Parts: sequence; C-alpha cells; structure tokens
Amino acid sequence: MKTQEILKHINELENNPSYDGRYKLKYALSSTLPDTAFMKFIEDEGFPEIYDKSIIRRGLNNRFSCRQRIAIEKEIKELSSPQCKRKVALKDNLKKRFKYAFPKDQEKVLRFMLLQPSVKERQWAYSKLNGAWDKWGGLFEKDVITIFEKYKDKDCATLIVKHLPTSYVYDNRERLAEKVGWQRVIVTVGKDYPNTIDLSKLNSHEAIRTIVNLKLSKHRGLIEVFLYSKILREIEYILSEGTLAGSHRVSESDNRFIIHHFESQESRDSFYCEKEWGNTGKGHLPYYFGIRPPNDRFSYLKTLSIRDMAGVGLALWAMGRLGMAEEIVQFSKYDITTEETLKYSISDCQNVPTKIESWLIKTYNYIRAIVYGEQPLSDEEMRKRFVGQSTGSDMKQLYDNGEIQPIVVPEVISEQVKILEGIGFVPTNIDDDVPF
Repeated sequence: MKTQEILKHINELENNPSYDGRYKLKYALSSTLPDTAFMKFIEDEGFPEIYDKSIIRRGLNNRFSCRQRIAIEKEIKELSSPQCKRKVALKDNLKKRFKYAFPKDQEKVLRFMLLQPSVKERQWAYSKLNGAWDKWGGLFEKDVITIFEKYKDKDCATLIVKHLPTSYVYDNRERLAEKVGWQRVIVTVGKDYPNTIDLSKLNSHEAIRTIVNLKLSKHRGLIEVFLYSKILREIEYILSEGTLAGSHRVSESDNRFIIHHFESQESRDSFYCEKEWGNTGKGHLPYYFGIRPPNDRFSYLKTLSIRDMAGVGLALWAMGRLGMAEEIVQFSKYDITTEETLKYSISDCQNVPTKIESWLIKTYNYIRAIVYGEQPLSDEEMRKRFVGQSTGSDMKQLYDNGEIQPIVVPEVISEQVKILEGIGFVPTNIDDDVPF
C-alpha cells in the first residue's frame, strides 16, 4: 500500500471516535510507514512517547535528531522576529523537539527559553536544568545568576540554592530566603557557614527538619518538646473545631485519615452532616479522624491513638534519624497507655462523637500529668477552655489583643525550654500553617 493511502486510513481512524480500536490500529498502521514518512508522522502527531521505542528499534535516532536541528534553527529564527505571530505554537514545538535533539541543539533551546520574558518558558528551562544539572550546570551557571538578578523568579532561586556554590548562596542568602524560605538556605549553607544557623527564623516544622538535616545534636531536646506540645496543641485544635488555628490550617496527611484540617463553618455541611451523628454538634470529631457513618448493620472498629495525630509522624521521623531510641520507646509507652479502640454500628453511631471527645480530654490530661507534671483539668474546665470555641465564646482565654498565647511549660522540662527560648522557638497553642 502506498504511503498516502496508509496516512489516509490513519486519518479516517482518527476521525472515528466511536471506534474503540482506532488507537491500536493507528499504531500498527504507522509502523508500516517508510522511515521518512514515519518521522514526519511522529512530528505531525506532536511527538507522542508511544513511538519512542519505534524510533530506537528502526535505528532512526540520529536522523530524527538531524530533523530537529533543522526545525529548531528555523523556529528560533522565526521567534526572534518582531513580526512573529505564532509564538505560542512555535515555543510549544521547541519544547517537544528538545527531547529528541542533539545536546548542542538542546543547549540552544534551553538558552532561548531561559532568556524569554515569559515566566512560563523560564520555568520550563529551570525544570530541565534542575533535572540534569550535572550535564548543563557548567554551561548555564552564569546565565542562571543573570536571570535571577533580572527576574528574581522563585524557581530560579530554588535552582540556585540547590546547585550553585554555597559561597554564592551565602552572599545572597537574604534575597534567596525571600523566595525559597530560610530553611532551604540554612540547610544549604549551614555546614560551611555555621553562623547562618538561626532556628528562630523557622517555624517549628522547618526547625525540626533543619536539626535533622544538619545533624544538630545539641538541639535534639527540641524534638521531644515539639512532640508533646504538638499533641496538646492538636487536641486543643480538634476540640475547638479548628478555631484555634483558623479555618485554613492544613496538617499532616496519613493513610489512616481522610484529612487533618477542618473546613470553614459555612462549608462544613457539604462535608459531613450533624444529623448522621445524632445532632450532637460534634460531627467535626469523627470527621477529623476520617470516620464515616455506617450504612449497614455491621460493627466497625477505629483505633484512636496519639501516634496518628498531625505532626507526630514528623517528630518520630526526626527522633529516628537522630538516634533517640530511648525517647521513642518512652513515647511508645504513652501511646500504648492512651490508645483506645472505638467500636460502633449504625444503632449507636450517635455516641461516637462523645466517645472521641472523652478520649481527647483523657489523653490531654494524661500528657499534661505524665510529661509536664501538671494537674489534670476537669472535663468542665476542658470544655470551658476549648470546646465550642467556634461560637465565639471565651475567646479571651485564648487570645490577648489578637496575640497567640504560649503553652505554659512546667519546670519538669525547664532546661529544654531554656534552649527553646534561646533561639526564639517557643511552643504555642497553635502552629504555623505548615503541611505535615
């Protein structure tokens, strides 16, 4: 069959969306095309990856790259003209051709995209450089610095912090931190420039990761302080229906949970229904733990545990990386002691929210007493402090002129608290909006 007839049949298949076998037959028919027609077909189709192996199998790599060289030179020349009217399509073509081009031609495409006034094209170039810095770094280091000086793109700053010499990152740390955050900058230069390690510039989650990444053993005590204060803050957050942390707070995600944050009061009805939980006004509690109302007569089990609370996974990871075996074992004892298994069915699911609330209060008091050496709060005091805060009552207990009040840490861990205060890292009733 002649080439034109094969292409005609391919087009007919393409124009018959009701035929499920069109893609398989289209691929089979394209394999019968002569080499030159086959390469043009791939280009006309937009370089689908499905044909990559066919190019290799046919031994067309060099010929196909040669075709891209000619097209790349032509398209860059056209794009460089002020009269060019199809810039979007040509830039898209260059990106697709890049994969199949010779290294020298790839370099031309990268440099052209890197110098574009459109941030979309620069971001594409950053991604290619980041993925193969060993290949391109020596050729583009000066260009990357020039582009950052001109545009100050966040993605460019990320590229610099990750790949450029630490001396440059150190000299420009303030500007780079504005784009990528202090954690990345401190972790990058901390070993060579210890004077830059300032944990007070980080939120608690960032500080924990920095301690681990830089192996700051002298600060390992902060991990344990973070762990238990985080558990207390999380329980306060849950009991208060998220008002302590604001409606947009996002916490650690885990396979055991659907989510770890609450929607705003106005949008909650679309996520859960109070009626399903007996109109107790506590439907947010099973919602937090990913517990759905049963729709059959089987009994369900759900384990309630402090190890599954937001932020705990981060602390345990850090303890493991820092060799804090004794602290992990101690936590496991607390976890085993406080763990409870919730059994419920469709006939008594209205009791689930109250059971969860009771477990949270009991666990909160256990941590206060065992870890901090404080007197437990009565159920009445707990509810007065935290439960129902979404109604706006008793907010003065939690805020003073809009300021977040810190958790009062007892003398039991006063030495660790001194370290915390020394770096400006003080546990508070809520944490920054950090995903983990």
